[in-house]
Amino acid sequence: MTSMAEHAAVWDLFSFAFVYPDADWRPLFDEKMAKVLAIVEEEAFIAVLNAWHEALLETDAQPLTVLQSEYTRLFISGYPKVACPPYQSVYRERTLLGDSAFSVYQVFETWGVEMASNEMSDHIAVLLEFMAYLSRLYMLLDDQRTQERAHVRQALTDFWQQHLLDWLPKFAEDLVAEAELPFYRQSGKALQALLVVVPSWETQ
Repeated sequence: MTSMAEHAAVWDLFSFAFVYPDADWRPLFDEKMAKVLAIVEEEAFIAVLNAWHEALLETDAQPLTVLQSEYTRLFISGYPKVACPPYQSVYRERTLLGDSAFSVYQVFETWGVEMASNEMSDHIAVLLEFMAYLSRLYMLLDDQRTQERAHVRQALTDFWQQHLLDWLPKFAEDLVAEAELPFYRQSGKALQALLVVVPSWETQ
């Protein structure tokens, strides 16, 4: 993978995977997956992405409510507890709306970003979408704006390390262990594969 455009597409796909699957979600996920599969180069990563998409195709014979119920159980209100709370604050500070959420909100303010959803700032989908946003911002800067590009590049690295890398491994592990539907189990495996790929981006 060689360009920020490719990185942005990957961040966007992974962000969207953790959005509640309403009636419009499925075709958009297919579209984003197809875009990523058309541009990634790492064979091992491609294999995981294909397995992830195939797991989603297996849900076609089931009502959408099956996918929605699994999302709710895993990420919102499972009993006796939420299996995989998708928030940095929960994994780092064992509470909702902890210091992590406030820190993320401050980063968003610095970059002039306003959240479009009602999710908390440290929700996995929001964090990954911000990675996509910074990647797209980098693409808008031409080659002559080297200092600005370097600033955005550093911001990507810092945000990944400070707000994703510290808890995503455990979240992915929990998701693989707790998911009952193959799609969400494969979502955890896809995150694990992403964690392997990202370090190579930082050297490009």
